[in-house]
Amino acid sequence: MRKTLIGMAAVIFIGGLAAAACSVPPAEEPTSTPVPAEEPTSTPAPALESSDVGSPEVVVHEMPIDLPVGETYEITLDSNPTTGYGWQVEYNDGDLELVEQRYEPDSDLVGAGGKEVFVFRGRTVSNGDVVFTYKRSWEDEVLKTERYTFDVLAGRFDEMSLSEAMAIASESECADAGPLMENASYNKFTGTWWIDLDAEKEFCPSPACVVNVATKEAEINWMCMGVPPPKDDATTWPPAEEPTPAPEGPVYGEQPAPIDVRPPVPEVTHVPPPPTDEVRTPTPPGAATLGYAQFYDPQLGYRFEYPEDWQMQRPEVVDGDDVRSVVMFAEPGTPTTLVVIVASTVLETLEEVKQEIKEAVREGAILEEREIAVGGREGYELAYKPFPAVMMRQAVFLAGGSSYTLACSTSEVLHDELADTFDHIVNSLIIDEIAAHSDG
Repeated sequence: MRKTLIGMAAVIFIGGLAAAACSVPPAEEPTSTPVPAEEPTSTPAPALESSDVGSPEVVVHEMPIDLPVGETYEITLDSNPTTGYGWQVEYNDGDLELVEQRYEPDSDLVGAGGKEVFVFRGRTVSNGDVVFTYKRSWEDEVLKTERYTFDVLAGRFDEMSLSEAMAIASESECADAGPLMENASYNKFTGTWWIDLDAEKEFCPSPACVVNVATKEAEINWMCMGVPPPKDDATTWPPAEEPTPAPEGPVYGEQPAPIDVRPPVPEVTHVPPPPTDEVRTPTPPGAATLGYAQFYDPQLGYRFEYPEDWQMQRPEVVDGDDVRSVVMFAEPGTPTTLVVIVASTVLETLEEVKQEIKEAVREGAILEEREIAVGGREGYELAYKPFPAVMMRQAVFLAGGSSYTLACSTSEVLHDELADTFDHIVNSLIIDEIAAHSDG
């Protein structure tokens, strides 16, 4: 059952960063030191594409602004404070920091207009809007609205060309594994080049050489998935009974586009786990908790709750006959992703689960681990960093010859904020008794 409990979860959703699976150094905490007015550090805003939507006038900047973490970008807007009007701004201060706001008059003439300048610094890898409204502070009427979209990135495309990435890859362990292919892509959210690698490894169909723009280092991401058959009893593999196909399941609104997924390559320092175990009380079936929606699979007989504003999709599983169901949820506008996998398994105890996971994760990657219990059903939970700046929490339960894996991935800076949400998701898991006693 190698790689199902942890590798499969990683394969399916690390694209959420997403489409983000590679090594990225943690972003430094930005400071609030203002940017000098005389030397702006960014390029002018892109050309506008405006559309009149009744009143007020609405201007939408269609092209997203790429802003690396720690760098600044300057937005300049026409303004005339002598009329009483001024620009008010709304943005997510967890993604961006407004480090400076100033007014620059066009002339010394009385009543002449000028420019309002806003300087933003990227704080965390994210995607979001900045909305400006032009109005008088004592009136509700808005004269004009402008909206910008920012992509806060881990690195810049122009810091390393593909030929430079190829040169680094050719001098790394990647070249020892096999020839580098011409097909390559750049992940702007993680600041890495992905170069296809012509190398063979069992259950790893699409390996890639990942080159980090910031560190100028390369490593192999094997992208392994699927499970080898048990070596001690080949006659029982594959099972005589066909695995239950994944149900169509409920569809909630418009489904997001497929995500380019790649598994993580852990590289962190080990932190000893706390010695205490945790017992949790399950959420009973019925109406969902306020702010959450309930997912229920009638064929496999399990249910859980997830935040109602998260978008759902059911990824296609192309490898691994043991996988019975995969569902995936993503929080809009963030790199946060939840994946839930039900798979047939030959594992019978939590000790076997722990052993498999520790074989799949590089030594020292696990930051925390503990045994938990939900509704009297024991499980195993761990937290680890698949690569710098990304955190993953994963809980695994065994029932009726199947493993139930719930895994949540997000950026390191958002991890603490989502701790209660993930706890609720795990606490809400209910496996029907019929499913629990099924042979799969």
